[in-house]
Amino acid sequence: TASGGEAAAVKVDVLSTDSIAAAVAEVESRFGQVDILVNNVGAILNGTMADIPVAAWERIEQLNHGAVVRGVRAVLPAMLARGTGHIVCTASFAGMYPYASTRLPYAASKAAVISLCQNLALDCEPQGVRVSCLIPGPVATTIGQTMTNYSPNLPMRGPGAGLGLLTTGQAAQRFADGMEAGRILIPSDEGLWSILRDWAADPDAFVREKIAQAQRGEWGLPAHK
Repeated sequence: TASGGEAAAVKVDVLSTDSIAAAVAEVESRFGQVDILVNNVGAILNGTMADIPVAAWERIEQLNHGAVVRGVRAVLPAMLARGTGHIVCTASFAGMYPYASTRLPYAASKAAVISLCQNLALDCEPQGVRVSCLIPGPVATTIGQTMTNYSPNLPMRGPGAGLGLLTTGQAAQRFADGMEAGRILIPSDEGLWSILRDWAADPDAFVREKIAQAQRGEWGLPAHK
């Protein structure tokens, strides 16, 4: 608003289909059609598979993946009917390759979001509705402040020490540029593709090297660049 635009905050419970529908209706009443939907709600936890309660796992799944499904369903029919629109969902490097063994519900839910976006693009893009999946690597956000730790003293594994830690502003600019370019998969760090090439060359060897790194005390945590 201070920059000359118009903005409004609308409260919504992303676990409720009815609440999302009501929020969309309020937005449409104020601003007209929804041109861009950004599904950006997420939660994280730390712990081993044996320590994480099933209820906690299900909550992460419903927040990180289920909310995306509900959000898309709320706006997609109208977008397809008029042949325009842009669906944007936030995933994570954790959904692209194995490293987040201490955050399994998060990694699994983000992998689901990546699969959803790529498959959704197959049907939607020919009908005029673009689909983009934002894939953050290391970004300095506050999500860790809300993280529950179910396994005390469990070190957190990172995506790779060679990756740099971005600010939220840097990541947002890369994502906006990718959206403008019409990209489907938009990583915050193009180094993702090199990592995936290593994984694709020998997935078993890739996983075993991750095991060996942890045994050497190398947790793959990024550094500020």
